[in-house]
Amino acid sequence: MISKLIKRRDTRESYIRSKLSVLLPAQIRYLRLRREMKQVELGAEADMKQARISVLERIGEVSFSIETLIKLASALRVGLVVKFVSMSEMLAWENSFMPDEFDVVPVEKDLAFIHGSVQAES
Repeated sequence: MISKLIKRRDTRESYIRSKLSVLLPAQIRYLRLRREMKQVELGAEADMKQARISVLERIGEVSFSIETLIKLASALRVGLVVKFVSMSEMLAWENSFMPDEFDVVPVEKDLAFIHGSVQAES
């Protein structure tokens, strides 16, 4: 598998797509549940129908646009980071994702953000 990932662009695309099609829906669902929101409530906040939220939370069902992710992040009151990383970092992200422990502080409780005490990475 590793040699195919090294040699073939289509294999890399499939690999990346498969990881994101699991991790993004899981994050959306767990953040919504942590906030005790119904799909219809998240949909209203994100200016989407409940059926769209349902599809976005299903593993492997949909590809995401950046605009959709921005709407969801805003509705969930969190930030969004989209960055290019090494394949090993992507695998580490997948392996470290613990749905039961996943939570992101909403903006109104993010004291570092509120007080401007965020430091730039070096």
